[in-house]
Order: sequence, then C-alpha cells, then structure tokens
Amino acid sequence: MKRLLFFSFFALITCIGILVPATKASADNEGKNKITPKLYKIDGPANIRQLPNGKKIGQMANNTFAWVTAEEGDWCRVIQGDFAGWTHKQNLIDFWNQK
Repeated sequence: MKRLLFFSFFALITCIGILVPATKASADNEGKNKITPKLYKIDGPANIRQLPNGKKIGQMANNTFAWVTAEEGDWCRVIQGDFAGWTHKQNLIDFWNQK
C-alpha cells in the first residue's frame, strides 16, 4: 500500500513539474551537503531561491511534494519535476513522519 501511495505521489510530482516553469539547476548551486533524496510535503506556498537566502526564482504550492537533495544550515535544495532551487526548512514537512 505504501509503495502504491509513493508511486502515485511520484507521478503527481512529475505532472506538477511539467506545469511549473522549469529552472534548470546548475552544478554550483547543488550544495555542499548532499543527502539521500527524501520526500517532503510543502507547507507553503514556499518561496524557491536560486541559492540559500538568494534571489527568489519561484514558488511551490502548498500541499505539493518535492525531493530534498541537499542541506546547508536551515536551507534545503528541493526538486519538483524540472523545477529546482532552495527553500527554508520551515517550509517542509517530512512525508513519512507527518503528524
């Protein structure tokens, strides 16, 4: 059941990514502290920035899902389809440990 739910959300994230304007992430903003990608729910809308505390490049809607691939202090690199950037960790809810 969890696998079906997981793949359903993955498909949803992919579809949302197609609808959101794409911002290709460059190698210089991937972060120094890469982690195993982890699924999070957006508690937002969440501003997405080019770099931690940098220029705003877009938003991710409330109750959508994104992968966190790196962390730098209180900032997390998120990916939603082809859209990637940084958001503050207060905008993220761990998908597997929701309360």
